[in-house]
Amino acid sequence: MNMINPFKKIIPGISLLSAIMLVIMAASCSGLLPPPRGNSMEMNIDLPEGLVRDLSGRAVDPAEYDYTLFISVLWDGQGNAERFKEYTYTWPAGKTTMSVTIDGVEAGDRIMIYASIWDEITQDSYSAETGLFTVMQGTNLVSLKMEKYISPDAPRLTALEASAVGSSGDSFTLVPPFDPYITRYTITVPSGVNGILVSGTPEKTDTTVIYEPGQTVSPSDGTVYIKLTSADGYINTYWIDINISGTSSGGLLGNLTVLGSTTSYAYTPAFNSELTDYTLTIPADVSTLIISASPADSSDSVYFNEIEGSNNMYTITLEEGQTAITIRAGQVSQKTYTLTITREYLGLVTVPAGSFQRDSASENITRITSSFRMGKTEVTQKQWEAVMGQGTNPSLVKIENAPVEQVSWYDTLRFCNRLSLLENKTPVYTIKNSTDPDDWLPLPSDSIQNDADWDAVTADWDADGYRLPTEMEWMWAAMGADSGNDGAENTTGYSKEFAGSTGTNSLDDYAWYSGNAQNTIHDVSQKYANELGLYDMTGNVEEWCWDLSSLSAYGSGLLVDPKGEASGSEHIYRGGAYFSASSPSCNLDNRNTDYPTTKDDSIGFRVVCLEQ
Repeated sequence: MNMINPFKKIIPGISLLSAIMLVIMAASCSGLLPPPRGNSMEMNIDLPEGLVRDLSGRAVDPAEYDYTLFISVLWDGQGNAERFKEYTYTWPAGKTTMSVTIDGVEAGDRIMIYASIWDEITQDSYSAETGLFTVMQGTNLVSLKMEKYISPDAPRLTALEASAVGSSGDSFTLVPPFDPYITRYTITVPSGVNGILVSGTPEKTDTTVIYEPGQTVSPSDGTVYIKLTSADGYINTYWIDINISGTSSGGLLGNLTVLGSTTSYAYTPAFNSELTDYTLTIPADVSTLIISASPADSSDSVYFNEIEGSNNMYTITLEEGQTAITIRAGQVSQKTYTLTITREYLGLVTVPAGSFQRDSASENITRITSSFRMGKTEVTQKQWEAVMGQGTNPSLVKIENAPVEQVSWYDTLRFCNRLSLLENKTPVYTIKNSTDPDDWLPLPSDSIQNDADWDAVTADWDADGYRLPTEMEWMWAAMGADSGNDGAENTTGYSKEFAGSTGTNSLDDYAWYSGNAQNTIHDVSQKYANELGLYDMTGNVEEWCWDLSSLSAYGSGLLVDPKGEASGSEHIYRGGAYFSASSPSCNLDNRNTDYPTTKDDSIGFRVVCLEQ
């Protein structure tokens, strides 16, 4: 076999160093690169999935198709930029990982390592690089994962189709949908199909198109290659992998489990081998997951983020901002399963829709038309810093699991929108024509009572992001909604002595107030929750609500999803605080207001969002 530098063959005049694209995956948590071993170092290189699958689909002797692996090392730094070494290896057919030794390196060297593979059959090049790094002591191992390189001048298709041969001529769906810049596809055909016609339309009419093993193929051929050669010698290859439905469980998962260090995490929907997209919700502070997935065909291996698992298990350290994990079974995988990760910063409780009497007049009914989710606790100081950033805790008394306090009503709007953005939800609030809370700054000074720009805030009530509860949502949740009498109108909850009260139980068991708090805040959820599982709805700190109010009457008759008065300068807060007397301050019908710039060590908040 001729040893050809693939980049010189495909792109004359362009060096290997300028052509290669970076994909590096460190197997250790620290991210350090391999240690020197005397005057050499070792690294593993993973064969591209595409090449493995190409090889498995060929009917000829695979030994004919060994690959050529090129390694280049450039020293750059400490006056050694002139040092450059190249290595050439034969990659035996059938191997998926290869270890290579790089000699002549020492601790402190700054080097770049490039690797590429040339596939003589498809005329494709695959490459990876480490980027510039300083060789360090340690016991870490680096894996380079090769990615396909396509020249910007490579010929492309504008259309690609596969259909059944015969009278039906049924078209088969390409997965993923056709895109000129995507070169690998899968189709699934019924077991009764005997022939498949493949047709590709080149972008330029002078492009030569060759189909292998032919333009019409049998499903048993496994793979069809569409090789394009432009008039000026540039090459590109598309290929279609053929799955035959109903013939094998190969490439499918049999089950999927996600574990944390101490608990398992549920994902939605429930696992089904034919479903590929799942949503996994985990607490925001979880950084490590253990994923267990068994293949439907026991002879298959399972790959997690394209890394083969050990005993079908994989421990993954989540990188900041990582939003998905992919899992597949087997080299010729029928499906790729995706776990989309949602980080939940707050624990939430569902509050059902319903109706209730809001004061002593029986005709004064409030109707909440949609269920919603509410924070099971007041926002804690730890949660505040997780969302707003380390060092931003404004509280007078610093206790990480106690409610955040000294937050103005304006502060809570920023928190809500920032939390929405972190969890990929649509923000509710718009200020200064923006939903980005950073665009709202500076925050109004607490030396004033109101700020015109911030008071002009609008709320998108249909957005799925976080917001403050309305006063009536807060009251409905505090009284326990319709708990114990599903669907019934709650006519007595407004008169409860405290959240969770049955008339015979003790306030001391449910709230931090003047009788037991010793004039300070406490960790959340240390007392009993109310009927819905909401903690500290009475006591600890009072809680901002959305509504403007002058503390006049709510209004008479039926109110549907009320959102407070149309104008005003003060906002409602509810629930009583650590210094509150048992009555009336802890009673569910007690109300207070203050200016939106007010900050007090007895006022915090909790959030709500739509029920999805």
